[in-house]
Amino acid sequence: MSNYYEILKVPRTATKEDIDNSFKRLSIKHHLGKNLTIADKYAYLKIAEAYEVLSDEKWKAAYDNFGPDALKNGVTDSTEDRKIYYRFKGNVDEICDKFFGYYSPVSDSIESKK
Repeated sequence: MSNYYEILKVPRTATKEDIDNSFKRLSIKHHLGKNLTIADKYAYLKIAEAYEVLSDEKWKAAYDNFGPDALKNGVTDSTEDRKIYYRFKGNVDEICDKFFGYYSPVSDSIESKK
């Protein structure tokens, strides 16, 4: 598993705003609507996964306190007294929709090129 802070190019002390800004910048740079290379697709998926974890307080705390293996091996959820597991579903459109309010961070630039 990769280092999510390195992927988003933010320090471990990054604020939610820092994480959001980095995700926005990197997702626009690597968005599949602009870049169709395999490297960009892989980078875009890793950026989305890193953002999904670091932007969620519960997953970020688990990642920070127990490391990346805790996400896949499960951590105890104190509110429900059971193990919870993180699994990236690869739905970058859903992440972009939550963040940007629409599926594509480059839809405006794509539309303006038509």
